[in-house]
Amino acid sequence: MFAAIKNLAIATALAHFHGTSAAPAPVAPEVIPGPGLPSLESLGLTSSYLYSLPRPVSDHTDNTHLLARADPRCGDEYDYGPVDGAIACFHYLQGLGQTPCSVPSGQRRVILCQSNGISITGHGIGQASWCQDVALGVLWTIDHCTRPQGDTAGWAVANGNGGFYIQTGR
Repeated sequence: MFAAIKNLAIATALAHFHGTSAAPAPVAPEVIPGPGLPSLESLGLTSSYLYSLPRPVSDHTDNTHLLARADPRCGDEYDYGPVDGAIACFHYLQGLGQTPCSVPSGQRRVILCQSNGISITGHGIGQASWCQDVALGVLWTIDHCTRPQGDTAGWAVANGNGGFYIQTGR
């Protein structure tokens, strides 16, 4: 048994000496775009890249840009999920810029992005906004509803569209 441990220690030391690691690099959770939105592959992106981006910083000192017709709020206890999934989806949606994010006609809601147990869901029959404006609704939740243990959940409207509610959470 000690020989096996000694051999493992030697193999680990050699791997580090040669610039490789005995343990595989952690794999980022998959970022899954909603129906009709561009795939990560088509944009030249990977989930690992989106997870490597820093936590976004809000440009707004208040939330008046979101108060078109609805007050944003944090989610219920059971809605909370890992903030890193919300951050990865924020970066994906923000990166889409003026690509339309919309709820298909006849539907009440649509999932716009999912990752690591978090979904970004747009609510509102026939509602649409640019994805960068949807991302601002996600950012409000990240900024105002993230708890110390690293989870988040909330509701905010898409920037400039008080009829398009953006839910971040499980």
